[in-house]
Amino acid sequence: YKGDGNNFGDVLNPILLYHMTSKSIIFSQEAGSFVAIGSVAYYNFSNYMTIWGSGAISKNVQSRLIKDHNFLAVRGPKTREKIIRSGGTCPEVYGDPALLLPVIFEKEKFLTPETSRVSFLPHWIDYNIAKNMKSVLNKEVNLIDIRGNVFNTIKEIVSSDFLVTSSLHGLIVAEAYNIPVVFARFSDNVTGGYFKFEDYFNSTDRELNFFDHRNNLDDLLLENCFKTYDQKKQPNFNLAPLVRSFPFDITHKKVLSLAEEA
Repeated sequence: YKGDGNNFGDVLNPILLYHMTSKSIIFSQEAGSFVAIGSVAYYNFSNYMTIWGSGAISKNVQSRLIKDHNFLAVRGPKTREKIIRSGGTCPEVYGDPALLLPVIFEKEKFLTPETSRVSFLPHWIDYNIAKNMKSVLNKEVNLIDIRGNVFNTIKEIVSSDFLVTSSLHGLIVAEAYNIPVVFARFSDNVTGGYFKFEDYFNSTDRELNFFDHRNNLDDLLLENCFKTYDQKKQPNFNLAPLVRSFPFDITHKKVLSLAEEA
């Protein structure tokens, strides 16, 4: 899938797949093409696709091709339940492929002497809200533009002592790299509301945890964000089934070793 602009998850796909397979990756809309990171399980592609780790963007979205897609794994149980209710078939294999990033790109490669006590990574649609908050304007909080270079984005996430984000893949990448992070909601503009966040939380053996920041847009309420994080159950990652469901030869030894875990 290729969306408009530099969408974090979309851009990560060819990078991740190249390092997993050592093969060049090309964009394709042909039947049977491979779809991975992204909330595109119900996107109305022009052909049936092979889908691995994608999720539904909302509970209401529909697609005429759900019965035709070859689902190998999905982001979480809410997506799987929706597929089955739509008449499709889907194995009980969960996981967002972005969780494999630390296996391929070790955390140490992104560490820098300069760190941020708190970073703020808004969903792109919340960026104009974020850039005008007091602690961002006075540089107390590091604002990360998720539309920037993906490696710079990961570097800024990893170089943070604490992250506040309204982006699903901001949350996923931070948790994958074991960076303290809280999901906060700043607007009603992110498509799908809580659905995709619940899907991810459920796939990691948790109920949704978040701080509703919509009524406080002048500045970040950091103490509330810290308290929300303290109440958050940490994720339980089991990536072996996701890796085993990958349909191509894996050449990356550390990724391949995950498939052998119980």
